[in-house]
Order: sequence, then structure tokens, then C-alpha cells
Amino acid sequence: MRIPKKKELLRLQTKYRTDKKIGEALGGVPAHLVAYWRKKKRIPACDLPKYGLKQIKALWETWGSDKQAAAQLAITPAAFYKWRQKYRIKEKPRILRFNQLQLNLFAESKPARSNYYQSLVEKIASLKLEQKGAMAGEKYRLEPNLVVLNSEWEKLIQACESLGVKRVKRVERVWAVLPAFGPSRDGSSELLQNIKGFLKQYQIKNQFSSREGDSLQVLWEKSLIPPLGLAVGPDRSIQAAGFIGCWGQNLDPSDLAQFLEEGKLNLEVPATLQIQLQGEISPAIFASDIYSFLRRQIEPGLLQDKMIELCGPALGQLSLSQRMALALLWTQAPIRGVLLEVDQLVRKNILSRLKKSVPLTSGDEQAVYFEKLEFDLTLLEPQVSYLPPVNKVVPIRQQKKKPVHQIILGAGFHGRLEELEVAARILSGRKIHPEVQLFIVPSSRAIFLSALKKGYIRALLEAGAIICDPGMANWENQLASSGPILTTGRLNSNHSDIFQPQEIIFANPATAAASALKGEITDPRDYL
Repeated sequence: MRIPKKKELLRLQTKYRTDKKIGEALGGVPAHLVAYWRKKKRIPACDLPKYGLKQIKALWETWGSDKQAAAQLAITPAAFYKWRQKYRIKEKPRILRFNQLQLNLFAESKPARSNYYQSLVEKIASLKLEQKGAMAGEKYRLEPNLVVLNSEWEKLIQACESLGVKRVKRVERVWAVLPAFGPSRDGSSELLQNIKGFLKQYQIKNQFSSREGDSLQVLWEKSLIPPLGLAVGPDRSIQAAGFIGCWGQNLDPSDLAQFLEEGKLNLEVPATLQIQLQGEISPAIFASDIYSFLRRQIEPGLLQDKMIELCGPALGQLSLSQRMALALLWTQAPIRGVLLEVDQLVRKNILSRLKKSVPLTSGDEQAVYFEKLEFDLTLLEPQVSYLPPVNKVVPIRQQKKKPVHQIILGAGFHGRLEELEVAARILSGRKIHPEVQLFIVPSSRAIFLSALKKGYIRALLEAGAIICDPGMANWENQLASSGPILTTGRLNSNHSDIFQPQEIIFANPATAAASALKGEITDPRDYL
């Protein structure tokens, strides 16, 4: 008889929950033997209810009948009754929803939708429309809560001139991120003047410089990203606003110009691919490891033009900064956007920042999804990704000791306070390898000041790190090496005469800090 490994038992337990059903899935293994395997592998019994209070209550309020509600879960009426008793739901709902009424007043009228189960993006669209029933594949006229102008300036200015845009509606919702051009770059001064003239012409007063840091991070620090709202902009990074449940949609400059004049735009609600994250996440795991692992496991065809909805117990273990990093990483994929559920952590943070209460919101279990995927992150270890032209991802234990001489910690995806703290903890009291240049790039000026106040910057400097401007807007002159570069963030340069790395290696912040000590790719778990 084959004894299943711990990973397989955890996966089966998540799916079937009881030892009896796990045994049946393994081909008729007795329940007591499954229990024995669990105890040997230190896997506790699953005591979570199969159906949650929220789900049972919603079905009861919708149908008001054990028989009809049970049919939605494919269980017996008696089983649904027991679940109601378990959660002490005894009273009949006062108002049954309209779709429960079987009135046929007009023979030619279309039947009402059988339910209002929705994905997270459908719920946000319904909130924007102030009505129920927004569906994937349908187009609706929506008004965004936030507009971010942070790229494609030349095309946007030209599109506004071509359309003859006279004024910008709801200009108070528009924020401009001014590019931080170096004084020696050809043509930069003229473009910057054109941008300032454009902002003055349309009276766009909300603006800040990209020298403040990564635009999404700065917007979050200014409490501008609307939870359960809609944000648009010309850059794909706006999609990462989904880390707090905000639908972020990037627009073509011509569509954006038309929207600036009209104040609303027609948006199609995309189909959703739900990814459930299960298991316990190791302290050595960061957003970049989760993203690299998921991209390696998911077929690219499933992602095309889909909304990615991330949920599950493992997501609740990630801090908001790691959720932001994870959402930013997903903007590299050919998707329509990424959304993370609004849980208790998001709710508390928004309440402290905005003094505003938002409901706990996630996609309904019975909603129609393009596909549902489930991944257990319990055994996930730090990942090392090789970017084009190599395109491969390997776990750190399978990675040979590859020398690296330039390492960048930050620059977009990472570089937030908790990551600088981890790097400082690894490097504190130690010296960086003499042949390694470690560049530290805080995500924003506020993070830089916080790290300075907490002593992280001092520890990094004493170890031999090089501290860069927030966001690292002008980094090409510093990275003139043609050798391999290990980075935790995006590296985009149009100056091939300056920046010509032979190889770009992508890893998490802890791996970057540990590798700086030895001058080769190193497992960070030895230092944490």
C-alpha cells in the first residue's frame, strides 16, 4: 500500500476534510489508517465547517426554504437544516428576494436571474451602478473614483488636442505623477514643460513627482486608492490597486482623453479566474516567490484577458505591503486586472486611515468563474526566476551557487519597510562581499524616512550597501555592468548603450540580502 506524502495529505484534507472521505479518495483506505498517517506527519484533524455562516445565512435569506437552499449546495434538506441549527439560524427571513416569487404576470417577460452570486469584480461593478446583477461580459457606463496620469504623456496630450478636449470633468479625482527627468537627457526638459502646460490648461492641481517613489505606494500613503471603487490610468501598474479590492483598469491614451472630457466610460466586466491560496506561509516567503510559483503552475492561456481574483486562508497571512507587491507583480501578466478580497486586515487599515468602514467583501462561492484554481503554499520555498531570454523558475535548493556582482533590493515590486527590515536583520553586524554592489531602493520617501528612523538604513550602510533615491528613477548610469544582475523589482531601460546586462535574475528581498553576503545566490533561510 502506498503511503501518501504530507503535501498530498494536506491537499486531500483541504478538499475532503474528513479521514473517511480522504481514505475513499485514496482507493478505499480505512479512516483509522488515514488518522494514523496524519498523526505521524503531525497534521491536525480538520475541524473547519464545510459551509460557513455567511454562505448558509445568504442561502436561507434568499430562499427561505431548506429544500431550495439545499439544492443550491447539492445536499439534502435535512443536512441544510442541521447547518442552520449549528449557526442558530431559526427565524424565517422577513423579506424574500424577488427571484423567489413565482408570479407570471406577463407571459412574454423574461425570467429573473436565478440568483445574485457574483465574483468580486461583478460586485464592484454593481456597487458603482448602485444596482444588483452586473455580469461578466456585459458593458456598463461607469464613473471612476480615481484617475492616475503617470505615463504615455506625449500620446495623451496629442489625443486631447485631436479630440478638442475643453475641460476635464471631476478634475478633483485626477492625480498626475510628474516624471523625474535627469538634466542631461535629450528632450526631457521640453516634454516636462509640455506636461506642466497640459496640467495648467486643464486645471489639474493634484500632482506629485515620481521622485517621491513608486506611484501606487505614494497614492496609498496619501489614502487616495478607493476600496471597492474604480481607478483608471494609462499605465498597467494601476491594475495593482486591486490589493485593497479596488478595480484598477488601464486605458489607451485616446480612450483616457475621451473619458477626461465626458467623466464616464464604457467598461466591460471581465471574466474572472479565481486562485485560492491554501496552507501556512513560511517567514522566508515573499510576494515574488508566490507570483513566480503561480506563473510556473498556471497555463498562460488561462490568464489571457482575465481578471485574477486571489483569495483563501494563505492570503490572510500576507501583510498589506506584500499584497501590494503581489498585485504589482501580476501586472506583468497578460491579464485585465487583479483583485484581492477585502478582509479584516484591509478593513481595519482603511478604518484607521480614512475613518471609513467598508464591508468584508469577496467573491461568492457559487458565482460563475471562468475557472477556479487552488494551490497549497505550505511547502513553498524561495524561488529564483531567470528573465528573458532564459525564462525559467527554480526553487532555491535546486539553484547552483551562481555568482552575482550587482544586486538591487527594491525598485518597484519590493523595497517596502518590512523588506528593508528583513534585509537589515540579515546584514546587521556583517559585511557585504567585497565584489558585490548592493543597491537599496526604498519604495517611497516616506518609507526611506521610516527606515532611517528605525535604524535599518544605518545597518545597511554599515554593511556596505548603496542607498538610492526612492523609486530609483535614474538608475541607468549606476548599473553600467554587462554581467548578471539579481533584482527584486522591475528593470526597464530604453538606454541599451548604458544598460546591457547579460542576465537578469529575479528573487525575493531576503535572497537578495543573503546573496550579497556571499557573492552568489544564497538560500536566505540560513539567516532568518
